[in-house]
Amino acid sequence: MELYILNIEDEIEAAEYQRLFDFVTPEKKERIKRFHYDNDKKRSLYGNVLTRYLISRRLHIDNKDIVFEANAYGKPYLAGNKELYFNLSHSGKWIFCGLAEKEIGVDIERRGNCKEDLAKRFFSKEEYKYLMDTPEEKWRQVFYDIWSLKESYIKYKGLGLSMPLNSFAFHFEGESVSLHTEDEEQELPFVKRYTFDPEYSMAVCSTEPPTNYIIRMPLQILANWGK
Repeated sequence: MELYILNIEDEIEAAEYQRLFDFVTPEKKERIKRFHYDNDKKRSLYGNVLTRYLISRRLHIDNKDIVFEANAYGKPYLAGNKELYFNLSHSGKWIFCGLAEKEIGVDIERRGNCKEDLAKRFFSKEEYKYLMDTPEEKWRQVFYDIWSLKESYIKYKGLGLSMPLNSFAFHFEGESVSLHTEDEEQELPFVKRYTFDPEYSMAVCSTEPPTNYIIRMPLQILANWGK
């Protein structure tokens, strides 16, 4: 497994920014241009190019040979390849990308206020109790840790919003976390929380054992790709 994080606030030249559009499909380019805010454009563009760069390097193929498709619920995958899986998430200034040889889901969440009403509605009873038993000054962190874990599992499963958030639960024991589901026959994936930026919660879910390391990817590397 390989995990990468990229800061959209890294600076590159205007010509280099425009050059990144050459790596994406015409359809993706049009979708990016429809975003109103520059940061939304950057998250979409940089995320797509980062994924392409990592796949190209990992499989030793040209960018033009990389074709993305999506399942019925919108989860993207690499067409014609069952040996490499990827997943992408972005929030605030960070883009988080994971590559694995088995199914993977990743998520990053910028921590805002603790939303107790959402926790009561979407968390399992066990998760909600864990949040309420936590000292109030840590509610914000715990709420987004749970939320990012849930999102990473849903993205791992590739079922989108068709999968209720309270249909599975995470159990916390110190720094370790484990997943519990109603499906006793299911092979449970590994789950892991990460702390890269104290203002963000990050999680990975995969049947491949997670790495302990996250690699910071400078935007300039993407800007220099293929030169």
